[in-house]
Amino acid sequence: MPRPVVAFEANTPTVLALAFREGLTTKSNFGPDQVMYRLLEPADHVTFLDADVAQKIRQLDLAPGERFSICKRKGAERNSAVRWDVWLSPESEKARAARESGVPMSDNGRPAWGAERGAAPVTVTVEDPSDLEKQLEASLADVRRKKAEAAEAEAVAEIERDRARRKKAEAAAQAVAKAEAPAWVTDDSARPKTRLECALVTAVAAAHAATEYARSIGYAAMPAFDSEAISKMAMTLLIGENGGRK
Repeated sequence: MPRPVVAFEANTPTVLALAFREGLTTKSNFGPDQVMYRLLEPADHVTFLDADVAQKIRQLDLAPGERFSICKRKGAERNSAVRWDVWLSPESEKARAARESGVPMSDNGRPAWGAERGAAPVTVTVEDPSDLEKQLEASLADVRRKKAEAAEAEAVAEIERDRARRKKAEAAAQAVAKAEAPAWVTDDSARPKTRLECALVTAVAAAHAATEYARSIGYAAMPAFDSEAISKMAMTLLIGENGGRK
């Protein structure tokens, strides 16, 4: 059964304890490799950290079971940088001070306070992971990688589909805009056209272009242009040419 993964909330310290001094380097689909740690606290959990955070943990020289805190620092701004702080818990600092003062220590690296009074220190043994556990951890990491790759591929495909739809709509709009006017409008031998005729032709072409564009982008709610709407658009054009009503 896969172990649950510890997630870190921004600006909220989290107390952890390692099951082993060193973590396992794993591949990441979203950047550089990460380091996976098995944890004694929270029990039977794992966590994945970037290499620079793992280096800070190594610098603490933690013994298995020794508690420490980690905090993901992030400002209120959307694009503010993330900083990771790692430090010993107060309990661990006291235990180290006791060890340096000569207090007997248990095998788990914690002070055996009872040994000062003749009591036997409590021993906690942490077993190394079996080959089967290592295989399960590697399999879990592979499943996460494949899921992330599939999600990333689907996101890229959706972007490409959206781009294709936009290009198709733009091409349709450009084709309508470049469409030639009827022969009777462009025939130089015909009688001179009135401004009202030209305005009506412009209004009809605009209505047709708007309808085709709405169809190309799937806008089914686009209202139809009737003769009254065409007439109003033509009159608006004529009024605009005259500089507005007087």
